[in-house]
Amino acid sequence: MKNVCVKVKQVDGGVRMAVVTRYNSFLLGIAFASITWAVSLYLYSVITQESSAKLATTSKAPFIDVSTPNSENNINFDLQNQHNISADAFFLEAPSDKKSNHKVYHIAGNDIDIPLEPKAEGKSVHSLKNGHYWNGYKNSDTLIHKLQPKTLKPHIDEVGMVKTVEDQALKMEGYKVHAFNVLVSRELSYNRDIPDTRHHLCKKQKYSAQLPAASVVICFYNEDYNTLLRTVHSILNRTPHTFLHEILLVDDNSDIGGLHASVQAYIAANLTSKVTLIATTRREGLIRARMFGARKATGQVLVFLDSHIEVNRDWLQPLLARIVVSHSAVAVPIIDIINADTFDYSASPLVRGGFNWGLHFKWENLPTGTLAIEEDFVKPIRSPNTRYSHSQKGPKCCSVCLIYHYFIFT
Repeated sequence: MKNVCVKVKQVDGGVRMAVVTRYNSFLLGIAFASITWAVSLYLYSVITQESSAKLATTSKAPFIDVSTPNSENNINFDLQNQHNISADAFFLEAPSDKKSNHKVYHIAGNDIDIPLEPKAEGKSVHSLKNGHYWNGYKNSDTLIHKLQPKTLKPHIDEVGMVKTVEDQALKMEGYKVHAFNVLVSRELSYNRDIPDTRHHLCKKQKYSAQLPAASVVICFYNEDYNTLLRTVHSILNRTPHTFLHEILLVDDNSDIGGLHASVQAYIAANLTSKVTLIATTRREGLIRARMFGARKATGQVLVFLDSHIEVNRDWLQPLLARIVVSHSAVAVPIIDIINADTFDYSASPLVRGGFNWGLHFKWENLPTGTLAIEEDFVKPIRSPNTRYSHSQKGPKCCSVCLIYHYFIFT
């Protein structure tokens, strides 16, 4: 920056000095930047033009077409219609190799010579001979299998994706009325598969074929239609028919319009005669509704289930086996977890039911030493809330199945 002194003559004839500051460095910076940008733009323009010229010359690569199999070195370069080529368009026939008595074909655009079997009259190099290509090459079955299209099952998160305003309204209403995601439940199959979460010893247990037949009582009030039917289907699918006497659906005076009629129509059209829908004349509540169903039941053993559950493999036999051992026993199974938001099924931790000092039910850890050896995982565990319950293990371990409690009475 340079300071310049300038004399200024006043009207009265006097003289005063003024200091003018010139921003020389600023002006030089502007000039230098302008020159730099001009050079950069010029170089960019030159490079762009050269790239475009190269692309124009290389984008139309010559394609070799063997138009007549009998003519040697008959090559046509198709620069206009590049997509209209045959399977033989990539092979150029050359004179025979005297040593191997095979003709040699040069692959267009490749410098590898591939010896081929003599080409038959009127045959393409890709024609089959005894199930093999003329050039001796055939894709492996493994490769062909890998290239087959596969149908991917949508993940459960995608099933519950909100796509419309109606979906969002259904989801919010479901949480308000049922406290779980009915949007996901609506999309899931009634016969969906769930993981087998049992201990490996449970799968090896053998049970008598003379176990008593059970009446399964399911009470519901304003239950989600799809969730209720999935409950029924899971019981029918995973319960031996010899041990399932009946399923009683007790409608505790639901007031959702059309629910009772819809369930009744579905049972009549799709389910076995073992499934029966009955209804109370007024709102009774859970326990009185269960007693109402118990009086209607005709099986040897009563099983009470909630209306939003899914039973797992071999769920009933271990419980019936404990009833046979002790008719005063109340057997409780392992209660697995179904996520209320995603309906993902997961194994339950090893806990048992109990009560706090306020007499509220809670899950508590097993006493120390309960699972000393591996065989303890298939033995009954006493629980404070039922005298002879099998809260998490033993035969119940082999019946992991539910979201919530169910009990067996005789």
